[in-house]
Amino acid sequence: QRWKYKEYHTGQTIKTAFRNYTLHLTTNRAKSTGTSHFEGTNLILALPKLAEDEYYTRDFITSLISRGISAELHEEFSERVHAYNRKFYKERINSIRLKYTHSRWGSCASNGNLNFSTKIILAPTNIMDHIIIHELAHLKEMNHGPRFWKWVEKGDPDYEKHELWLRKHGDRLDF
Repeated sequence: QRWKYKEYHTGQTIKTAFRNYTLHLTTNRAKSTGTSHFEGTNLILALPKLAEDEYYTRDFITSLISRGISAELHEEFSERVHAYNRKFYKERINSIRLKYTHSRWGSCASNGNLNFSTKIILAPTNIMDHIIIHELAHLKEMNHGPRFWKWVEKGDPDYEKHELWLRKHGDRLDF
């Protein structure tokens, strides 16, 4: 409910674990789906013109923001995932995807496909890293049994504190 009526405006700052962006909203030459692009640290959303009785839904705007930022940060984020994998797990990663999901922070498939919610890049760095480590640990153990948590602890000795933070504050992480 906290985010149901969130409003977006030009000049708003979007803080990520990597850098901050300034949001700019425009309706110039926009496709019906809307587009996003960057000019330095300015995130420009080109929104379609609306009829007088229409409005942009929150999901429409957040999806555009999420797509833009995840495309911009994918390489940096992926390097972070690979660095933790090299340091602690040494497993084969097939792909790394950032997607705007509502129900989970990440997922790992047995074929090495890692998916992460774009919302984690809004978290403090130690929390983002915990989620990365959690998913990488699934490359070793595809369940949440005791051996899995030992793999998590190897990469994140404070994992219990980070899990608690996510349960307490995770609902605040959204675009």
